[in-house]
Amino acid sequence: MKYMDSLCLYLLRVMVLSLVNLLVVLFVTLLSRQGQHNTSVIMELELFRALKMQDTDVLRHLLQNAALFVPLGVLLPLLHRSLRSVWWALLGGAALSTMIETTQLVLAVGQCDVNDILTNALGAVLGYGVFWLFGRRME
Repeated sequence: MKYMDSLCLYLLRVMVLSLVNLLVVLFVTLLSRQGQHNTSVIMELELFRALKMQDTDVLRHLLQNAALFVPLGVLLPLLHRSLRSVWWALLGGAALSTMIETTQLVLAVGQCDVNDILTNALGAVLGYGVFWLFGRRME
């Protein structure tokens, strides 16, 4: 019985952390963008341009996007054993980011950008790497 209690507490903690992470991501990407209306879809891959031109502002933006999704990559495999794959992290990051970018486009809030989808998915994969290195000790 004690095992079940600790398992339930563990799952509750992970679910609360996941919900908090989702709310933070939604706040940063949608709710805090009032007044920024740009409905264009940017298709240029900024990473290559930023590296070529050594544009630190673009690199900083890309790193912030990736960092925003690192917790998702850590939390997904903690939610359930079947989600312990780099592919689930990639799919989860890309799916959530695509939903956010589509919402930005439809609501004309922020800027819909394919670079955000790519860097967010990469951030989730990096988060899975953190889980793979350290997360097994958290259980």
